[in-house]
Amino acid sequence: MKKSFIAAVVGTAVCLAPMLAWAASSATTNTPVNDPNRVVCKEGAAPIGSRIPAARVCHTQHEWDQITQDAQHAVDDFDRRGGQANMPGGGG
Repeated sequence: MKKSFIAAVVGTAVCLAPMLAWAASSATTNTPVNDPNRVVCKEGAAPIGSRIPAARVCHTQHEWDQITQDAQHAVDDFDRRGGQANMPGGGG
C-alpha cells in the first residue's frame, strides 16, 4: 500500500510539472497590463451546434480596443437609424 501511495504521488507530480512550469513562465512576463502592444488571446465563438471547441483568437490590446470600439459604433449607428440595417442598395 505504501508503494502505491508513493507511485500516485510521483505520478501526480510528473503530470503537474508542465502545468506549473507554464504558469510560472506566464506569470513572470514583464509586459504591463496597460501596454497597447501586449498580445491578448481570447476564446473565439464556437459555431452554433458544434461540439468542436472554438479556436483562440489573438490580437494586441490596441486591436481588441479597436474591435470593441467598432462594434459599439455599429450598435450606435443601428440605434440611430431606428433599428434599420444599413443594407446595400437601399433595402430596409
